[in-house]
Amino acid sequence: MEHDRPTIVSTPAELDDVLDVMTGWGGPALADFRLAGVQGDLKRMSLSVGIRGDAGRGTLIHTSPGAVLFAKGTPGPWATWSPPELLLYDYMTNPTEFPPDAELPLADVREAAQHYLTTGGGRLARIDWQTPPPAHPTAY
Repeated sequence: MEHDRPTIVSTPAELDDVLDVMTGWGGPALADFRLAGVQGDLKRMSLSVGIRGDAGRGTLIHTSPGAVLFAKGTPGPWATWSPPELLLYDYMTNPTEFPPDAELPLADVREAAQHYLTTGGGRLARIDWQTPPPAHPTAY
């Protein structure tokens, strides 16, 4: 699973294997999950999953044809700094910024990823979501 080619994930068990590998990396890693075989606007759908295995925390970006939404969790102490410290997750060695309140417990991140897979791109409703920060490249 540690290569530059896509990993095909078809079952919840395969997804758990990928998330376990990411958790084992320890630091803030980000992977992008997309639906296979979709057409038109649905090709834009994705779920970006960030995992900080060493902290037992993670984050999410749900992209659909109509919106880009970040997970909203409990802010860490860095959110009170002036200016607030943004969270950084590495996507293919490129740091990606997240709002200071975008982290969730790892169990919630896993549940949201499983929900995305098993519902064909659904967003887990029990998680709070927020629009991206204005400077984020996906903000629109």
